[in-house]
Amino acid sequence: LRIKEYAERLSKALARNDPKNYGEDFSRHVIWSYWLTRVYGEDFARRVTDAHEEAKDDPVSNEHEQDYANNEVGRRYALGGMSENQVLKSIRTDPLIIRSPN
Repeated sequence: LRIKEYAERLSKALARNDPKNYGEDFSRHVIWSYWLTRVYGEDFARRVTDAHEEAKDDPVSNEHEQDYANNEVGRRYALGGMSENQVLKSIRTDPLIIRSPN
């Protein structure tokens, strides 16, 4: 839960301070998945984030597809050995991050 709360606080601060480059939702998913993977491993992180999406009312909506994709980006960052600072820089420009659920 501390990782989730940290991701929520950080993504809110990023979006508030730089809304052009950081969206609260997509940043939160990337950061949360990144830290879950770093601390507990890829399998655990995937299970937790997938379960979070599946528990919602419509787990196949475009919004959920956005979240699944951004969770995957966070896991890739962690598995690639990126530091949090590198992750935060990458969130700004990574074309793999889905910024809106269109």
